[in-house]
Amino acid sequence: MSDPIMYLFADLHVSEEATHRKHNDRLREVLGTIAAMCAPGDAVQFYGDSVDSPTKGNYALLTQVISPLIDAKVSLSFILGNHDNSKTGLFWWNGGDAMFQAFRKHVSALPRKFEIGNCQMLNVDTTLHTWMPTDLAQGRVGSRQLRWLRSELDIARSRGMFSIVGGHHTPTNIVEPERLLDAAELFNVLRRGHATKYIGGHAHLFDLVTQRFQNNPGGPVHTQGGETEIITLENPSTKSLRDGMCFGPARINLATGKFELL
Repeated sequence: MSDPIMYLFADLHVSEEATHRKHNDRLREVLGTIAAMCAPGDAVQFYGDSVDSPTKGNYALLTQVISPLIDAKVSLSFILGNHDNSKTGLFWWNGGDAMFQAFRKHVSALPRKFEIGNCQMLNVDTTLHTWMPTDLAQGRVGSRQLRWLRSELDIARSRGMFSIVGGHHTPTNIVEPERLLDAAELFNVLRRGHATKYIGGHAHLFDLVTQRFQNNPGGPVHTQGGETEIITLENPSTKSLRDGMCFGPARINLATGKFELL
């Protein structure tokens, strides 16, 4: 029996707009290829901004775009991004939160905490409700989720499992209008909990940073232990036909923790 695999995507930005048609078609093609690769026990996770704005039409189109995965009965997991969030930016009046939750039920999405193989997946909502334009939305994990994350990481470590944490915003993004406001606090929780990886999107670029347990001026405090890889999940080699729009895929072996771009 093969090891369980998690396939990873971020920032699909599916939209009914005419400028997105080739992009949507390209996504459906790539997801069809992934669906054919998936074995029983595999899963696909999306790290936010699955739609370009949270409208009913866009979520209906997203269902069509990911239909190869639905038809193949692949387990799916979705994280909320600022473009999916009804109270963020310019699209608050469209009711995106309610639509997103209805969409999750329609595709039988996995919960924010689940186990596959030797891995525990822990997902947080980093979207910060703000009146700033959606493309410039900052993020925050918040004290309640940080406490939950700290507890769950401790439990996983006590059980001999490794943990992968996911959120839309990544703590290494320091661009002021887009940054994660409590990045230092998140770093501390990830390190102290020995999280193997934190994966996000939002920045529309690929980046992989190894955060070691050390002092940084003005940053996280010193702790003892290993290291956490911070991955911003975009792969420029798979850019769609729409300029500036790129997405995964990548994958993680959930028995060994090995990460690779596809």
